[in-house]
Amino acid sequence: MCGIAGIAIWGESGPDRSKVEAALLRMMAAVKHRGPDDGGVRWVEAPGMRLGLAQTRLSILDLSPAGRQPMADPNTGNWIAYNGEIYNFRELRARWSGEEWRTGTDTEVILAAYRSNGGDMLQLLRGMFAFALWDAAAGRLLMARDRFGIKPLYYFNDSQGRRLLFASEVRALLASGLVPPVLDPAALLQYLQYQSVPAPRTLIRGVRMLMPGHRMTLQPGGAIHESQYWDLLDNARTDAPADPNTVRRELAERIEDAVRCHFVSDVPVAMFLSGGIDSTLMAAAARRAGISPRTFTVGFSEKEYDESAQAREVAAALGTDHTEVQLNAGDQLALIPQALRSMDHPTGDGVNTFVISSAVHDADIKVAISGVGGDELFGGYPSFRRLRPSALGRLFARTPAGLRRAGAAVAGALTSSTRSEKMTGLLRSDLTVGGMFPILRQVFSPRAAAGLIAPALDTCFVDDPYEARLKSKLKDFEGRAMSAVSYAESVTYMSDVLLRDADQMGMAHSLELRVPFLDHPLAEFTMGLPDSVKYDPSLPKSLLLDLLRRWMPSYPAVRPKKGFALPFDPRLRGPLRDFSSSRLATDRIASRGILQPAVVRDLWTSFLDRRGRISWSRIWTLVVLEEWIERNGVIVN
Repeated sequence: MCGIAGIAIWGESGPDRSKVEAALLRMMAAVKHRGPDDGGVRWVEAPGMRLGLAQTRLSILDLSPAGRQPMADPNTGNWIAYNGEIYNFRELRARWSGEEWRTGTDTEVILAAYRSNGGDMLQLLRGMFAFALWDAAAGRLLMARDRFGIKPLYYFNDSQGRRLLFASEVRALLASGLVPPVLDPAALLQYLQYQSVPAPRTLIRGVRMLMPGHRMTLQPGGAIHESQYWDLLDNARTDAPADPNTVRRELAERIEDAVRCHFVSDVPVAMFLSGGIDSTLMAAAARRAGISPRTFTVGFSEKEYDESAQAREVAAALGTDHTEVQLNAGDQLALIPQALRSMDHPTGDGVNTFVISSAVHDADIKVAISGVGGDELFGGYPSFRRLRPSALGRLFARTPAGLRRAGAAVAGALTSSTRSEKMTGLLRSDLTVGGMFPILRQVFSPRAAAGLIAPALDTCFVDDPYEARLKSKLKDFEGRAMSAVSYAESVTYMSDVLLRDADQMGMAHSLELRVPFLDHPLAEFTMGLPDSVKYDPSLPKSLLLDLLRRWMPSYPAVRPKKGFALPFDPRLRGPLRDFSSSRLATDRIASRGILQPAVVRDLWTSFLDRRGRISWSRIWTLVVLEEWIERNGVIVN
């Protein structure tokens, strides 16, 4: 696990050499927290192209200096700067038994795979990754990101300056001094709607995120070509079994195999443990593989949020070395500024991951396993219940479209609560999963988000990125509504919030987070299962629960889902009130020229006195945004 950065320059007379080299060093320093163990820079000169690669290293495989990056392939002259872990790298080494390996790293295996298979080698890699690989013979740069986008890769294409900058974090691009910190108004609207900016946009104009499962090539003349090499829906198994017993057996084998391979490491690997189905199943699978990991959980004084007791029970039953961190209101208040400083790109979530990552880091651990992906692939969210066909039929599938639109107009005029805005949006939708799902995931409706933005910026709005993508992808998939929701959750909230938070909050503590549920053979198998086998409307994640109770008969048949969430609602009205109020102060908001101060003030006031039933997530989304804008010096062009 590492941080990478780079600058590619093309043309006969590029920018001043010393200026660009200094910029790359600043970019490298900006991601030092991602890899505090080592680092390196390499400049490659080629006809029509000059390329600088930088990497900061968190040593996990082959802890010796031999693993230093950027790394060269002596057979070809190719170079790579790479961030991630390839869990099947030892199996891939066996493919080239005649190779004279110089290191014990997976980095060297990627170079060998590229030498053997070119760009098609991406299909061989089982893991999480983002890399930039210089092909010396072809004179081009290949950049790629793993299938689910677990590892990030941002870039800025300055075609006028004849240069491309790329890095693991947005702040590294800004640190270069070559990327203006100008706000993208369209991305701002999307952030307000979804508490994160959907890829490929970012809040900085011109800074893009390479999409999950995509690769991009840069030619010597500056031509860029991006293509997709993998998609969960397209790669779902078409021969998945329908027999429940066969499904249970193969699912158990795949989960055990996924967890086992995610423990590949030359340093200890810990696990997050909430006591819920996902994390408990991961820990149980590890114990079945003969692995006894350390487990960590966070507890709260507010009982409705606290899961520490059930995590303690699970740890005792599995015999893990368990650490419990109690977080009171004062602790949370002290951690909030640190957590916000760690947000490379803002989201309305993530502080919870920061808290537990801090505890694991304090135990001198570099790698931890998380249960992200279980809810998305096995039906753990309320969206699965709300969007199942029978629920849609009872709600308003038989209501004429004209009557639904009239009802939406009335509902929208009566109240502006979070719940009523969602109902209004659903009434206006086309009742497909692609049309309804984004509404359920919105923090602010499009109308409410637009009403927050200063009128001077209300000029660059674009179509909803999730709705357009999902309607296109799921148009022939409505017969499997629950699998459609699974896909929608995976490519939206999971990709743009949960995985982004796992990366930036874990790496803020030099901690690599691994997610076995997103092992692509397991995910492809699960996506291919029939809805009737995979989902029980009366019991979320029934397939996982059934497996878990086979492995742990003492595990309760039903346990209310809490999710690992901090108690923001009561604490925003209590110990976090002054902190939030200062960030949302009218004078401060007005000075930005980005949001409308009066609208922000009314939201804050309504939340505090509970008028209009304003969700805490709306308030926190604005607090995070304001803090991020100030810290990064973002301006309006």
